[in-house]
Formats: sequence, C-alpha cells, structure tokens
Amino acid sequence: MAAAGHRGDETGGRAEVTLPAFSMNLPFAALLAHGYKTAESRNSTMFARHGAGVVLLHVGRRLYPDGGQHREIMRRCGAAEAEVERLTKLPPPFRRGQ
Repeated sequence: MAAAGHRGDETGGRAEVTLPAFSMNLPFAALLAHGYKTAESRNSTMFARHGAGVVLLHVGRRLYPDGGQHREIMRRCGAAEAEVERLTKLPPPFRRGQ
C-alpha cells in the first residue's frame, strides 16, 4: 500500500500525490463501490495507519470463488434478485483490472 504524500523532485518538478490503495475482487469490490459493503475485515491493520480519508480501490480481474454464496446471503438479508444483480456489478464508470 502506498503512503500518502507529495513528490516533486522525482517527477520533473510536477507535484504528485500518492494515496493508499488496496485490491479487491468482484463481487465484493462492487458491493463496496455501491455502499452495500461497509466494512473490510480481512486485514484490519492495513487501514489503521492511514486513518480516515481517501483510499483507492483496485478491482482485480478475478471473480472471488465463493460459488454464489454472497448472493444467497444478500437474498436472506432481504435483497430482491434485481438488487442483487445490480449491486454485484461495478457502477459506471468503474471497470475491473484497470
């Protein structure tokens, strides 16, 4: 994960901003982008040193192999099939693997 800061000397005098970033696979990245997923618990120390602020999300090309369990959990929590379908796809203009 990159540290937040500014660099000018290494970029020919241009100001450059670096921000923390992490990768996440679909469908979880889509759920996060839509605001349906609000917590990331796989590595809580990853975000601790950055505090509140902007964090960039890289969406991996791979689909998480859970056999559709995330869809079943969403349905059990009251999400209609159309909502599950919408929430598990990235909203425009986001794309995966970019």
